[in-house]
Amino acid sequence: MVLQNCYAGEYGWIVGDECLELPLPDGWQRARSSDLEYARQVTLRALAEEPAARRLALYYDPDGGFAGPTFLGIENDPRAITAADCFAMSLLGGLRVHPREARRLLGQETHQAAVQEALRNTPEDVRLEDATAAALEAAATLYMAVRAALKGADARAADGWVRATKLCARKRPYLIPVRDTTVRKLLNLEQYRNYEIDWQVYRCLLRDSQIASRLDQAIMNVALPINDPRLRVLDVILWCEATNL
Repeated sequence: MVLQNCYAGEYGWIVGDECLELPLPDGWQRARSSDLEYARQVTLRALAEEPAARRLALYYDPDGGFAGPTFLGIENDPRAITAADCFAMSLLGGLRVHPREARRLLGQETHQAAVQEALRNTPEDVRLEDATAAALEAAATLYMAVRAALKGADARAADGWVRATKLCARKRPYLIPVRDTTVRKLLNLEQYRNYEIDWQVYRCLLRDSQIASRLDQAIMNVALPINDPRLRVLDVILWCEATNL
């Protein structure tokens, strides 16, 4: 089985196995068609009309208990990681930046310089579904720079990638998914432990015409305004499905 009906992006209409031939940085492991199809079927189920709209309304309710629009809505300087980013990350499952890590990200250390350089080189307005190999490589460099800064002695070893991906998703919300642990389990991606595979799966999901249509319909069916990028909304829908919200 293969992913079908990918919708038009920068590369035109992409159908079937051609989704697996989209540009990737040199050396990246390619996702398998069976993994993409499994993720597609799970995502279509999560986007069933009634529960999808209900979940979005609950998650984005400004009087509710979820991060909603605040994760991307509060002050967000695309060229630097700031205290506001650390606060925004804490809204997703109570994650926190430890003192030593904060100094690495916010102070005048080597890590801060590496992160700022990566931010300068990572495009702000490129969508994951349209990303070139160069854009993906820049995003990967950003992710690895943030992850290196978060590998402090104060944190559990497993924390680094979780918090790094959330910070990067806030800085480049059109390009980098939140990549939540529970969502990776839902999509059967936990076996890889590889952001390269995860990003490819998200890219093909966003290029699928049926998924795109259902996602847009779910957003329109919510009375509240939802201004987050499509990638972020897809993340929310899948997280809600994974947690039975």
